[in-house]
Amino acid sequence: EDWHHLRARYTLPISTANMAMAGTLFVGNLPFNTSDDDIALAFAAYGCTSAKMQFHEDSGRSKGWALVTVSTDVPTVVAAMHDA
Repeated sequence: EDWHHLRARYTLPISTANMAMAGTLFVGNLPFNTSDDDIALAFAAYGCTSAKMQFHEDSGRSKGWALVTVSTDVPTVVAAMHDA
């Protein structure tokens, strides 16, 4: 896949106690045909525990972004994947 437009941004910590260790990322600028498995594979090296593409409720069309939960230090993941 061509991930050069991928945008990874830190959004929600799992808890404040381990905020620097793990969390959920907003990942945008994804092709509309990207699957949860595609995202999970792209973030597998960072301990991806969940990857969910987001869809419009009325049309079922992809919104072009996903929420990805990782077990690795979030700033490290963002630095590695932003504009990757």
